[in-house]
Amino acid sequence: MPDYELIQEMIDAIQDRGTDLNHWEKEFIPSIIGQYKMRGWLSEHQITQIERIYREKTPDGARENRLPSAQTDAQRKTDRVRNEGFEPGRSGSERLRREKGYDE
Repeated sequence: MPDYELIQEMIDAIQDRGTDLNHWEKEFIPSIIGQYKMRGWLSEHQITQIERIYREKTPDGARENRLPSAQTDAQRKTDRVRNEGFEPGRSGSERLRREKGYDE
């Protein structure tokens, strides 16, 4: 579950100290606030966009740069390998056959 307190802090920082926001970002933040009040949750994509804006457009975010979505694609793939046992070049069925001992 997302940490909505942290997300609110990021939104506050963007509104208070955000610099060089483009038109879309300026419109996005109030829209997100309204959607959260109406629905009570935000999508993963919306949260990722808030984190990106915070990281790129606020002094706080530039210093911290330790948000989960700040991971590179390579880091995400590495985490996937570590957590799910994904093996590049092998399909799920090939991995399953090997795990059951049929592939040896």
